[in-house]
Amino acid sequence: NSKYEMLKKGDIATETKTNSDGSFFAGPLYEDIGYEVEASKAGYHLKQTGPYSFACQKLGQILVHIYGEKDTEMLPTVLLSLSGEGGYRKNSVSGSGGTFSFDNLFPRSYYLRALLKEYKFTPSTVAIDLNSGDSRAVEFRATRVAFSAMGSVTLLTGQPKEGVFVEARSESRGYYEEATTDSFGRFRLRGLIPGSSYSIRVVAKDNLRLAAVERASPESVSVDVDEEDISGIGFVVFERPEATILSCHVEG
Repeated sequence: NSKYEMLKKGDIATETKTNSDGSFFAGPLYEDIGYEVEASKAGYHLKQTGPYSFACQKLGQILVHIYGEKDTEMLPTVLLSLSGEGGYRKNSVSGSGGTFSFDNLFPRSYYLRALLKEYKFTPSTVAIDLNSGDSRAVEFRATRVAFSAMGSVTLLTGQPKEGVFVEARSESRGYYEEATTDSFGRFRLRGLIPGSSYSIRVVAKDNLRLAAVERASPESVSVDVDEEDISGIGFVVFERPEATILSCHVEG
């Protein structure tokens, strides 16, 4: 005995693959049901030209490799910004080893930039004319031009304080950077320029999620930036009390 079950709209009745000449066969199919035929292939764009016929176009690929000043240098993840004709734009980040692949790209002219704070990239922008099915390789060389100051913020009890704003300001040169502490009380001020002096301090901004900071000790820390990161900066903060209790004694 066999059981007949009616297909619902959107169900897949059958799947098949094309032969070497691009033709395909599917069936047997019920003759009293209407069917829609769809085709897909990874790396190709397919356009339906008839009830059972398709035209395909092989899509392109851009392979990106990012190197440090030394080929063995491990870089943080880099933002890759790809733009093209017709308003095309895609932002991605490089993987481990400084590599990334933009796949399934239509033929057009593209512009590719690599972006990472504290680094300069050579070239700054790459123009790419991509034809159908092209695979192009692009290389960037990253040079570090700025550095970081790292530290932590705790309460008087030693408990880490999250959500505290910390700033680095160079009054003589007008440079300014800001960071916020994470759940471990750690902060990292990026983009400090070598040869500059900065004053680093806690900023008493309101944070709606956390208790506000009233003051910090020390009030500020001065650093001279060389061509290396600075670590070990520490602040102890005192939270602003949510209410003030006043007690007094009146003598008659």
